[in-house]
Order: sequence, then C-alpha cells, then structure tokens
Amino acid sequence: MLQDENYFSNEEHSEVEEEEIEPFLTMNEINSCSISNWYNLFDGKTNNKRITLLTKILHLPDDFINYLLQDGVTLPKSLTNDYIPNFSSDSEDEKEKYKTNNSEEEEELSAPEFPKLQFEISEILESYEHIFPKLNWSAPKDAQFMLSESKLLKCSSLSDIFLVLKSSNFISHDLEKAYLNCIDYDKELEVGKVLALRKWYDIHPANEFRCFIRNKRLIGISQRDDANFYPFLLEEKEEIEEKLVNFWESYIKDIFPLSRYTVDLYITRKGNVFIIDFNVYGPPTRPLLFEDWNGHLDVNKSKLNNEIENIEELEKDTELIFKLVGSSEKVMRPSVQMYSGVPEDFFSMENVEKMQEFLEKQQRSQEKEEKEK
Repeated sequence: MLQDENYFSNEEHSEVEEEEIEPFLTMNEINSCSISNWYNLFDGKTNNKRITLLTKILHLPDDFINYLLQDGVTLPKSLTNDYIPNFSSDSEDEKEKYKTNNSEEEEELSAPEFPKLQFEISEILESYEHIFPKLNWSAPKDAQFMLSESKLLKCSSLSDIFLVLKSSNFISHDLEKAYLNCIDYDKELEVGKVLALRKWYDIHPANEFRCFIRNKRLIGISQRDDANFYPFLLEEKEEIEEKLVNFWESYIKDIFPLSRYTVDLYITRKGNVFIIDFNVYGPPTRPLLFEDWNGHLDVNKSKLNNEIENIEELEKDTELIFKLVGSSEKVMRPSVQMYSGVPEDFFSMENVEKMQEFLEKQQRSQEKEEKEK
C-alpha cells in the first residue's frame, strides 16, 4: 500500500508575510490541522482502513524545543563523528595539539543530549529505514540543502533528522508563530508540540493535489506541483476529479471536524487515494493555481461550523473548479521547492527577478531551436 509511489511535498508558507495578514483563524482551526490531532482519524485504528502515510508521533520535551530555538546549528556530541585531518607530514606534537584544541571546541559547541528522544527516534528509524520529519504543521524542507541525499527530506539517520530540524526556519515558525493569525488566541489552548516521523516514500509530484473546502463543500482542486506541466494530467482530468471527489465525500467530509480547510491528496499508480496533510483555509496556506484567496476561493465567504445551520447551503450554487497547469508556457517561474533548496538569503527580490529573466530567456531559446529543426 503506497510502498513505492511517494515523494513528499509539504507545508509551504505564503509569500505574504504573516505579520501583514489580518487575523481571521481560530485556535480550533489551527489545532485541528496539527498532525497530532488528525492522524488518528485516518490511520486505520478508527475506521479500519489506513488512508494516510505511516507515521509515528513523539511529544517533544521542553528542553528539546529550547534547543531547536537556539541560534546556531550544533548537534549532540553522540551524533557527531570525530574528525582528525591527515597528519602524514606532521609531528606527534602537532597531532596532540590538534586533538586538544578540537576537544575544547567540541565542548563549547556540542548540544545537550536527549537520550530518551534519541532512543525513540532510533527505534522508528530501524522500523521505517528512511524518514520524512515534520512538526505539528510544517516540514523542514527549507533545510533540504543540508542533506547529501537529493530526495526531498529523505532522512536515514539521527544526525540527518537533528540537522534539518535545527537548520529550518519553517520549524521555528511552528514553535513560535503557529498562532500568529488567531482571533481568539489563548496560550492555555495551544496544542502540545510534536515530532511526526513519517515513513519516507518516493511520491511522484504530478499525482498530488490540494483540495479546498469551504462551508463543508469541496469548491476547488489544484495541481500541487504548480511549477511543472504534466500533459497526462489534462488527458485524465475527469477521472482524477472523480477519484478525488469520491474519496473526500467517502472518507473526509463527515469525519474531519472543520467547515473550512485544505487537504492534500495523493493518487497512486494503482488508483488508490491517500491523505498527505491538512492545512488551514487561507493564508499562510498557498492557494497554488488559484493564485490568491479572493475570487473563487474568497475566504470572506467562509463560515465557521457554529455560525450557521445547514452551512452547506451557502455553497449550493458554487461550481467545483479543478485547475491544472495548462501548458509549459505557464510554468516559467521558480518553484517553491527551489526556494526551499538553498539558504533563504539567496532569494532577494533582485535575485528572483534575475532568475525569472534567465528562465524565460532559456525557454525562448529552446522554442527557437525547436522551430529551426
């Protein structure tokens, strides 16, 4: 079941700075989209059919949370390999001097040990072999560049997991800014912070879709990988839409507790559908090919469950719109994954504009070459 199809793409932050968003979300909405609250609804233990990815959830102790929030990227000493350079031409005195200095530096830079947490993660690694880590809402995909493995967040060791968690701004967001846009914030109602270790699968990005639910009606579907054109999706559009709608109506509509939310779904090569993740309806969740939260997705038209009876009636005249990238001409922009693959300092507006110009120039050059053949 989904053993060879999964590539992960996960939570992304809107290009709009969260500080500029007028608060409109509730604590209940944000908490409901935490994997610690929704996973058990779909893991097979509640409804006898697992329709999401295998995941183990560990509650994070306060000392580990404090460690993640500290500046710098340091790992527990037990996770680092001692390195001594090649001293083929150096004297024994030089070797001993290096060892002494290196040990002093390690003492200053080494992080605290977390034996219980490290043991729990090690056991899960042994079971899953490769892991995709995330916290309650976000995955550290902005720290992918720290790994030698090219597959997105394919972690094979404790060191890999600690390294991406410690290097990620997305993780800091979960720990410090998850409730920034709440209209009813109450610290006492914050959900406990967790580390979700998801079994890593090699998913094809073309087969993942984001569904938009407003007032308990599925009103929009977007290709999740909005930076690439896949011709076969256009050919299979009706069949894909039918699968996604039927799955949502059968397994999510009457189980997930919110009236407005987004859910990312994946279709395997065998035609099975699985839940990847849930996110809130509105910023900072990306609207993908719908481009903004006005127009068809208009967030102002969404209501909360307790605001109106027969809430679905509000959308009785709303047409379901399914958006796919229609041609290669519509993908000439850097993908979100590209933003997350290198340090964020690289992506000033100036550099993004230069990249855009470069990609468009390359596209024109390729089209010219094809015409001349």
